[in-house]
Amino acid sequence: MTATETIQKVKLVNGNFSPSEASDAMRNLIQGAINFNKTNRLKLLIEDEGQDTSSLCGNIDSLCGCEETANNIIAEARKSGQKVAVKAFLKVSIVE
Repeated sequence: MTATETIQKVKLVNGNFSPSEASDAMRNLIQGAINFNKTNRLKLLIEDEGQDTSSLCGNIDSLCGCEETANNIIAEARKSGQKVAVKAFLKVSIVE
């Protein structure tokens, strides 16, 4: 088995939603990922204050940017009275 072989691909969210529903779904997914990274960063710093957590900080910053983009899309959908298509997948594989 190679590192690029997908073991499991799970649909977390897949559909067209009202702006409120889409906002809830995206906020929960993004905030969950942000909290996961914050928790891992804290664990590393508790173990060793000098630990390099820049990649986790980068992930958090990137996710915060995604959250802002999602909020802009939701605002536009609300303004125009349209629905929002949301697709989120979890891809799991084994790496060496």
